[in-house]
Amino acid sequence: MDTPFFHRSSPARRKAFTLVELLVVIAIIGVLVGLLLPAVQSARESARRTTCSNKLKQIGLALANYHEARKSLPFGHEYDMLATYSAAGSKNPWMHSLVRIMPYTEEIAYYNALTSQRYRGWFWESGAAADWPARLQVGVPSYLCPSDGRGGLTKPTGYGGIIAPVSNYLPIFAGTNFYEAGDVVDWNTDPPAVLPPRSRAVFFYVSAGRTQPTKFKDITDGLSKTVIYSEHLTGPDPQPTWRGIFFYPWGAGMSYVQAVLTPNSSAPDVLYDDRFGCGDGSNADQPQQNLPCTVGDELTNTAAARSSHPGGVHGLYADGAVRFVSNSVDLTNWRRLVTMADGGAVTIE
Repeated sequence: MDTPFFHRSSPARRKAFTLVELLVVIAIIGVLVGLLLPAVQSARESARRTTCSNKLKQIGLALANYHEARKSLPFGHEYDMLATYSAAGSKNPWMHSLVRIMPYTEEIAYYNALTSQRYRGWFWESGAAADWPARLQVGVPSYLCPSDGRGGLTKPTGYGGIIAPVSNYLPIFAGTNFYEAGDVVDWNTDPPAVLPPRSRAVFFYVSAGRTQPTKFKDITDGLSKTVIYSEHLTGPDPQPTWRGIFFYPWGAGMSYVQAVLTPNSSAPDVLYDDRFGCGDGSNADQPQQNLPCTVGDELTNTAAARSSHPGGVHGLYADGAVRFVSNSVDLTNWRRLVTMADGGAVTIE
């Protein structure tokens, strides 16, 4: 009996994706990427913002330790317009509060190198390059907020090839311009007219009107109700401006910020000198980078607190806490927050 011969059927050949199906798949992937990308970016900014806040907390801790050791806070910037700065006078114009607290941070090696010489001249002085050797022309990582992201650790000064470190964290000085930043209303009077106590901030220039640094007991509005440091942007790199170069004593946006404007205001900062303040050409005014700027004179320059965080800036309070201050904060309340003894302590959410 013949065995029937069975043919095994071959599997059906799979058809390839049609062009329409491929386009649908690509569209779905595009939608998913579009949905995930903002979440990824938000998560990254959240991480950067946390790091930024922690670095500012470390500055607060260093200030508290400085106060414990010295029984006062450092001056905002030890620059006195009535003093003579020279090797003989041994007054260093670059002695900023960020320098004074370095021994209480991880930057003690930089501090020791910086202070190993009794006097270091202005960047533009003849022979200044010898005063600023390579070991000082490096950045200070703990003073940089990762959210800024547009500048480096240092900036060129424009003199003798010298570069200087920059900081995103700056003290908030009193008043609304350089005249008032040292608690002095008018340097042209003798003695200089000083700001009343109710208008004073914790940090200031050393001035003829007030030569004692602030103690915690002087902050009668309350340590938890007084903002002493905030943020500022250093600007794109390279950029021929000195934003963030805290060694420079004359400059808003360099060694200090003020509460003349609300945080991240669209109104321009008024910076000293078109070359070192706002910059030249296309760098002079960059509102799209949150760096609006107009040129002012030496005594009327001022700068707002600025950051790359959506919605506001970090503020360091005198008690060491760091809180986020919204761009929409009332200007009157913002100004009262940065004064230490106006009798009108305010709390913002």
